[in-house]
Amino acid sequence: MDVAIEAGKALNVSNFNLTGHKKIDGLTTQEMIKNYTRMLKWAAPRLESENMVATVEPYNPWNHKGHFIYGKEPALSICREVNSKSIKLNWDFFHMQRTNGNLITNLEEGFDQVEYIQLADAPGRNQPGSGEVAYGHILTRLRELGYQGFICSSSDLI
Repeated sequence: MDVAIEAGKALNVSNFNLTGHKKIDGLTTQEMIKNYTRMLKWAAPRLESENMVATVEPYNPWNHKGHFIYGKEPALSICREVNSKSIKLNWDFFHMQRTNGNLITNLEEGFDQVEYIQLADAPGRNQPGSGEVAYGHILTRLRELGYQGFICSSSDLI
């Protein structure tokens, strides 16, 4: 975390994505979530003192095998337990569609923890508008909810 903070300062980046949730042999999912949450609680005051935000990105189990944070839960519970302005969610609609569906309702339920939005259409992780996700409705709802952060096309990242 110290390296990430120093790199962020050097690059003038105040928001970065955390993964680090690969499965560990010999631990249960609950143990891994507990350890991950404990480390985020440790990191939160360091990030807060630097006015930085680290976002947790939940994946989906089909495109990112071998992880233990998939979809809205447990990521939302983790962020709420950490309870820091510096530990929030990277809400990737591609992963949310693949894992949870019901995109607008789930967004509304987790919006208090959303820091960053990623878009890619499902099922093929292509550009928004090329698949089954009704991004016009989603973007309208984001605006209505007051979202003012960055939106990135995660299909550009692959």
